[in-house]
Amino acid sequence: FKSGTVTKLLVFGSQRKSQASSTCDDYAATPNLRLISETGTVESATYGSVLLTYLNPTSNKRALFTAAAQDSTGVVFLAGLISDVLQTDNVSGFSCSYPNPSYFLARINPDGSVYRFGSDITKTLNYGDITSILPMENGKLVLTTLESTGPDVIFLDATSGELETSLGESGTVDLVD
Repeated sequence: FKSGTVTKLLVFGSQRKSQASSTCDDYAATPNLRLISETGTVESATYGSVLLTYLNPTSNKRALFTAAAQDSTGVVFLAGLISDVLQTDNVSGFSCSYPNPSYFLARINPDGSVYRFGSDITKTLNYGDITSILPMENGKLVLTTLESTGPDVIFLDATSGELETSLGESGTVDLVD
């Protein structure tokens, strides 16, 4: 991650809501973003804070980031998901499942502020788990997925988040028949 002439590491992922782990909601994830300087110092936690507040799930929800990339102008793109948390109690304790996932794309400007897709902080993507993002010089994004039922590669416009139908097969590519 480049911020001016300084290289920084953007650490993204998620952390458990609670270390108690006595319910599925304790195991549910909250998204996490941190900038780490060249010297290893953790920067201010304000980077992308509006996005983190927006994604901070209420009870019985989890949110996490699955991919990130930076373009040549310093814009950071993040993909992730929000899902329900469902607990099923049984004789040996409980089991957790995470149904109804909603996948998203977010943009963070070089100054750490959040870019809005119209009035929305995130752009909903209905393609499943995004595993990588490649910003292209022409203002397009190439995303790869981990889904067996949908496209393997997706092309989006980096500004609008809309499917770029002039690329691939109307904006997508299936690598396996």
